[in-house]
Amino acid sequence: MPAIVKASRSSGSKASGKSGGSSLKYFAQRPDYEQQRADREIHTRDGVYHFSQDQKLLEQKIDEQEPDHLYRIIMSSGDTQMNQQQTEEWAKQTLESQGIHNYMLVAHAGAQGHTDHPHVHVLIPTNELLNRQQLNSLRDAAETQYKIQQSQIQERQKLVNLPDEASQGMKQTNGGKGTEIESEKPERRRQTDYQLGR
Repeated sequence: MPAIVKASRSSGSKASGKSGGSSLKYFAQRPDYEQQRADREIHTRDGVYHFSQDQKLLEQKIDEQEPDHLYRIIMSSGDTQMNQQQTEEWAKQTLESQGIHNYMLVAHAGAQGHTDHPHVHVLIPTNELLNRQQLNSLRDAAETQYKIQQSQIQERQKLVNLPDEASQGMKQTNGGKGTEIESEKPERRRQTDYQLGR
């Protein structure tokens, strides 16, 4: 399933905490399916934040880095069935597999989505220019990490469905009604832009 990666960049004076804050506000508070303003989680490597409570802190974190560039990246695996947690974990693994550890990530998926296509918005403050080869590598990594995640999900499902004593014991929990696996289903700038897809 082809992944899609889109990237835009702001540089110089536009690579600021204020500019980044405006992007994070859009990422986190864009209306959901019900056209209600959301308050989506903002994930970084060191914690989880909410724009409504942490705006000044997040903008300060960007300013303290004095980045030359702010990249805004949209990533989608192409799988319309991914829930919010799966989308977040897939995106984190993709970024970190490429050595990108300084990110602010917001998932638009599950109940927090606004389209039928789960995706993430990522803000990356950096002093390095990302070239087309690096963006292509990010897209390839997105496809690889998706395959890894799906394999892990299938292995867990096999364990739940094994007809041995251990799995039977697992299935008899929850009042003897069987184990249920919950999954979220989707409810109903001067910039340099790149779009990569197969």
